[in-house]
Amino acid sequence: MLPDQDSMVAYHILVVDDNMDMCKYLQSILSSNGYSVSLAYNSEDALQILLNSRPDLVILDVMLPGHVSGIDFVKQVRAMSDPSFCITPIIMLSARAGDDAKVDGLHAGADDYMAKPFNKNELLARITV
Repeated sequence: MLPDQDSMVAYHILVVDDNMDMCKYLQSILSSNGYSVSLAYNSEDALQILLNSRPDLVILDVMLPGHVSGIDFVKQVRAMSDPSFCITPIIMLSARAGDDAKVDGLHAGADDYMAKPFNKNELLARITV
């Protein structure tokens, strides 16, 4: 997804999850590994952050409050007219496990899918390519 953190550039990751504790946990993991992190608790706030700050990567929960689910958010981002949003990597991180859930996320346009609970070292490995 993102190049290795050997350079001095702090890659910006947007974390979208309605669970504040999960957001803070992810923020702790990511920031302690040199990433700049923005948090959103719903798809509406996530869209505003995406448009305004253009993160390098999005980590997104499937089940979000409101009218736009994580799956719908991915579809919305991939359908944007600005091509830079079409290539922004998206990792779905969800309590929905199983092959069907993964396939739904990948078909929507996500680049990767991990089930909760997750191993933080595996998540970091998936972020760094």
